Amino acid sequence: MSRPPTRRKCRGCGKFFLPDVCALVNYLARQTKNGYTILTWNGMGFDLDVVAEESGMFQECRRMARNHVDMMFHLLCLLGYGVSLDSAAKGMGLPCGKTRDDGGPGTAGLG
Repeated sequence: MSRPPTRRKCRGCGKFFLPDVCALVNYLARQTKNGYTILTWNGMGFDLDVVAEESGMFQECRRMARNHVDMMFHLLCLLGYGVSLDSAAKGMGLPCGKTRDDGGPGTAGLG
């Protein structure tokens, strides 16, 4: 049985955070600095918000949110309503949305 991740206290602000989430934020910031674009499905509504809360790196996450492409947000603006990842995958003829055919993590049945 695995142990839950250990939260650490930030020396700067005193908040507790998950070191792995901070490493993810730093990695994504480096990638965007190197010219890559972050692409999400509802990243502004969920993923980046959660990552900001868990890492305590609000400034960096705000920057990523402003400079990334959220495909669901684009559809929301175009259609006037949100579309689930599963519905979008099915609309493209892909077998599923968030999991691979074997049930493992992945996206749109491509794993």
